[in-house]
Amino acid sequence: MWLYGDFNDWNKFSHPFRKLEFGKWRIVVPKDGDGRCSVKHLSKLKLVMKGPSGEIFDRLDPWATYVLPPPEHEGYTYNHHFWNPPNEKVTNVTVQWRQTFIKTRFFTKSKA
Repeated sequence: MWLYGDFNDWNKFSHPFRKLEFGKWRIVVPKDGDGRCSVKHLSKLKLVMKGPSGEIFDRLDPWATYVLPPPEHEGYTYNHHFWNPPNEKVTNVTVQWRQTFIKTRFFTKSKA
């Protein structure tokens, strides 16, 4: 599995994940020359997967926190936009949204 997008000029195979035990994967994307995150806020990302018979296909990250439909002329496949606003752009609304997302995603029990 590989990560690609705006941050690496859409080079599909430059950033591989490392397969861990129990079906987990890990990737470390180095910081840019200024020591900042090299994947910029709202930049587009995709995953490249390799199937059991060797076929290569693109996927959205199942843990993507911000996904938008593409412009009409680009078709129907949604785009993952990396959500990591700089601190000076974070507002109380953003903080409240993050807290609500975390509570509902990880701490809410199903009523089934």
